[in-house]
Amino acid sequence: MDFLCEFSQEVIDDCCERRPCRQRCNRCNRPGSCCICSQLPPMPVSLKKTKLIILQHPNEEKRPLNTVAILRACLTSDDCMVLRSKKFPISRFPLLHEVLNKENTFLLFPEKTARDVAEVGKLDFDSFNFVLLDGTWKQAEAIYAQNKFLSKVQKMIINEKVVSEYVIRTQPTDQCLSTIECAAMALSYTEGNDMKEMLLKPLRELCQIQLNNGAVKHESKEAVKKQQLLE
Repeated sequence: MDFLCEFSQEVIDDCCERRPCRQRCNRCNRPGSCCICSQLPPMPVSLKKTKLIILQHPNEEKRPLNTVAILRACLTSDDCMVLRSKKFPISRFPLLHEVLNKENTFLLFPEKTARDVAEVGKLDFDSFNFVLLDGTWKQAEAIYAQNKFLSKVQKMIINEKVVSEYVIRTQPTDQCLSTIECAAMALSYTEGNDMKEMLLKPLRELCQIQLNNGAVKHESKEAVKKQQLLE
């Protein structure tokens, strides 16, 4: 699908200290000691029934270890497209708005009226467009609030009780997932469960490399508060 023409190449930030002449992997753009390519599919994979549209907060590009970089390494650019801005007006993104108005387009966002993504198979569509907001939770909420048209897009939510494996970044609650985990869960229902494992393997590798280099596991803010109450 070629409806999103404005997206830029995302640089995967170095998981170790940057050095001027350090040789990087051509695919994951990481130093050899931090390369995650062993856990990536041999070639970017084409999706059969789904397109991912990522609306990314500009600050997220600068964050080391952002997970959209892994998504883009795993999937073809035709199937995983990233638009970066705080606001997405129709004057700048006319084709995006066209897609958002389609019946088979769903925004993955927590809302009381949202459908469970696990029920997507019950819908009579040959293909699906999943829109995800990428950034911190505050940034994602800001994107949603500043782009009023998003409130009119059909919503889906991940109700399955899973704990994030993105242990090197603090989540608000135990059930909050990173962008790649949300995409993996959603795609498991449209593309098959193998897709979820394919996307989560490099995330686990990324986290393990960080832990091996001195990072510590982060508990969610919710878990920390619970622990404080017990002390």
